[in-house]
Parts: sequence; C-alpha cells; structure tokens
Amino acid sequence: MARRNAAAATARLRKTFRYPSDDEDNTSLPGALDEQEQESLIASLSERNSSRNATTRYLLLALPILSTIPYILFFLPSSSSNRILGILGLSSLAATTFLIFKKSPEKTGIPILDGLTEPNVSTKSARQKRAALLSAGTEEGGDVGPLESYLPYLNMVIALLSALTGLVQGHQHNANTKGVHPVLLGALPGVIYAVVLFAKVVMASVDPERELGGLRYGYKGA
Repeated sequence: MARRNAAAATARLRKTFRYPSDDEDNTSLPGALDEQEQESLIASLSERNSSRNATTRYLLLALPILSTIPYILFFLPSSSSNRILGILGLSSLAATTFLIFKKSPEKTGIPILDGLTEPNVSTKSARQKRAALLSAGTEEGGDVGPLESYLPYLNMVIALLSALTGLVQGHQHNANTKGVHPVLLGALPGVIYAVVLFAKVVMASVDPERELGGLRYGYKGA
C-alpha cells in the first residue's frame, strides 16, 4: 500500500517537476517550481515519510512484545507443558524486538532484503557509497557489531526451530488440553518476524528523495 501511494504521489508530482518548454505559456503551468521550492517540497515529503516510518516502527515493536504473553505462561508453576517451545518463542521474539529497536525503520540487517530497492538508487555514486559502507562494516555512518550482523540470521534459525518444535509437540497435544495449540505457538515467532521484515522492505521502497530527486529541473528565472 505504501509503495502504491508513493508511486501515485510521484506520478502527480512528475508534471510539476518538469521544466516548461519555451513554447509553453507560463500561465498554463502555475505549478512550476524554482529550485528552492523543489528542494523544500522534497524535504517536506521526506520529513513526513520519516515520521510515518517512525510511527510504524513503534507499532511493529508492539507485535513481538504482545506475542510474548502465551510463551510466558509456559513458566508458570501451574504449567505442565514442555518449556522448550516457550524458550524458543521468547528468544525469537526478543531478537525481533531488539532488531526493530536497534535498526533504522528501513533496515532489516539482511543484505539481500536491504538490496531489493538498490536498483532504484538514481546515481552511481550513491551505490558506490552504500557499497563502501557495507564493506567497511558500517551502516548509516555507525558501527555495526557482530550481534547486529548475525542476529537476523540467528533469529531465522530460532524461528525455524520453534516451528519444528511446535509440530513435534502438536502430535503429542491432547485435544482436551486447554491453551493455544503448540503448532500455532511454534509458528508465531516466524510469522511475526516475517511481518516485520516485509514492513521494513516496504518502508525502504518509499523514499521521496530518491523518487523525486531525479525529476528536478533547472529554473529559468525572469
């Protein structure tokens, strides 16, 4: 949805970000912007996009935090369930929460996913700059430690183990037993992580500066 909205906004602004030709009547293009107005408009759109991403980030944080509730029940004194599923579920959800909090809203920490929007980068220098940051082990000018580098992959492994454990315990599950089915509990951490990754990829694909920067034109003053 966010990508479609950005595409629609780009289409609407493309006409405005077009330099009027000499044979066109200036009065027929009241939306023509000078360079300062173009920069101001792009900055305004970028700021609003960043604000929406920050809000989405906090909403995403609520997903793994609230999802820990059924796993905490495994550790109550009255619980007789196998706690392995609870440990795996809490571990994966904790890792997901950490990555949401630590990474910028548009970054997953997985180069393949973070590179999905890379072909849309408008300039070769921007691509070279990103490659240099990655090769230097930095992200957005900050150091990326081993934990941030490997945790996204480790979280995938934990989520997979949780799903497999849920399947095994599901075969042993008594239909009369109360509570959430182990198969659902086993799959939940992977589902939550997949939703978070998808949301981050979508947010990364919406970048007004990247989409509209190439549409700037030089303004012929009076």
